[in-house]
Amino acid sequence: MTRQDAADRRASRLAFLLAGGDPFLTARILAATLALAPRLDRIDPARLDRVCITAARRVLRRHRPAPASNTPRPELAVLHATHAMPEQCREAWLLARLDQLNSVVVARAMDSSRTAAARHLERADSEMAPVLAMMYPKGADAVAAVRTALDSIDFLPPLRQARDRHRRRSRLRLAIVLLASLSLTAIAATALYWLANA
Repeated sequence: MTRQDAADRRASRLAFLLAGGDPFLTARILAATLALAPRLDRIDPARLDRVCITAARRVLRRHRPAPASNTPRPELAVLHATHAMPEQCREAWLLARLDQLNSVVVARAMDSSRTAAARHLERADSEMAPVLAMMYPKGADAVAAVRTALDSIDFLPPLRQARDRHRRRSRLRLAIVLLASLSLTAIAATALYWLANA
């Protein structure tokens, strides 16, 4: 797996988790991430997590996830249940429990201290325990079951769509700038012609 593929998969997975499995919000978070860092492979993984979380916070302040329907996929219901928690608790739980990152990396990604990240994680664990027990009552490791189910999902199509939109917008901006500069050049040339012949 190339560095570009690893960065793409990481950003797509984190956007999917932070969006609670909502495809619309996943695409919005990825678009905001690409606006902040167009080349995901050029930044280190901790910074990539930070950029994704920053983009998700911006998007989720304006858009809330769609109400959960009776989905046959319990992992999506678990992700949707995380939106009942405060955003920092949700981020700490997703990074520490589903992505299995250590406390230093979680704190760095959340831009907080290790102590604060640990408190957010502790609160998130206490809020998620009844939800996980209800969805996975057999006593199995519910977090591991959710993690295994999430590993089977292809996260890259929303990133490809967001990247294509980002490229089209960049090209459109470039075309507008070029057209404006050509127009100004033509106006200036016409004015100079009239001044020279007057």
